[in-house]
Amino acid sequence: MGGSVTPQVQIHGTTGASAREGFGRWTADAGGFNLFSVKSRGAAVGTHTVVQNSDALVNLVGLGSDGTNFQTAAQIQLKMAASGAISSSSMPGTIVISTTAAGATTVSTALTIDSQQISTFSGGVARGITTQTGSTYTVQNTDTHIIANASGTLTLTLPSASTWTGRELTVRTIAAFTVVSASSNVVPVAGGSAGTAILAATAGKWAVLVSDGSNWQIQSSN
Repeated sequence: MGGSVTPQVQIHGTTGASAREGFGRWTADAGGFNLFSVKSRGAAVGTHTVVQNSDALVNLVGLGSDGTNFQTAAQIQLKMAASGAISSSSMPGTIVISTTAAGATTVSTALTIDSQQISTFSGGVARGITTQTGSTYTVQNTDTHIIANASGTLTLTLPSASTWTGRELTVRTIAAFTVVSASSNVVPVAGGSAGTAILAATAGKWAVLVSDGSNWQIQSSN
């Protein structure tokens, strides 16, 4: 399994049912099942020697057969932060998600979440863009950019701000018609009370809306 790697515990099956491993927890509280992995630089089992920056703590690796051998397709790695003080009360960590590109033979980093909780994407971030030509549109969970090309006012039904705190939407019109919200939940860029106005009736107008948990704030516009 995994080329030269021989796991000490293995489960092999020829059906979905026989190739499963399950864990359960029955407690009258909010806790769930826990899966732990430990790492020490101690050379003997059970000994403690402090880990170092960038040490890998856990590797979750997915491999697929190429007809002869198993090849790594993707990997999730929990590791020590590249920098940061390790102490008896602080263990700064980093999560690295890697994938193997088409034609490549090894994984490369796709996403890193560091100990400061800053996410770094190695590639582009795909956004959901839609062009609307009708008079009404209900914004979908996958939408991030909306282009209005209607023959009249476009009325958007925005998601509830209370369930999408921090979500960002960019709205642009390429037609000389207004774009408005179906509800009074949009705060103008200059502040004030929430209303329905999003874009004026001028082609090329755009606005970036961000949910603050109560309303949609126009953070920038032209």
